[in-house]
Amino acid sequence: PEDLLWIREEWIHNEHRWKGKRVFYGHTPSRYVLGPGGQHDPIVGQKSVGLDTGCIFGGSLSAMNTKTDELIQIKAHRAYI
Repeated sequence: PEDLLWIREEWIHNEHRWKGKRVFYGHTPSRYVLGPGGQHDPIVGQKSVGLDTGCIFGGSLSAMNTKTDELIQIKAHRAYI
């Protein structure tokens, strides 16, 4: 639902309120925040990394090595929906 996207974006843009460690999250495809050209890019904030790079839409499947900050990606062969 659309209201969840609005809630998510508000959450992403209020990192200054967070206390503690970095947050790694998914279920917010980067193309909804960064636009279609950012489909393969994670959403990188000061204290967070959004790893949903839209594999189902033909983007990438992404993971982060939290010890080295290495981004690991495999591009989708096609869009699945």
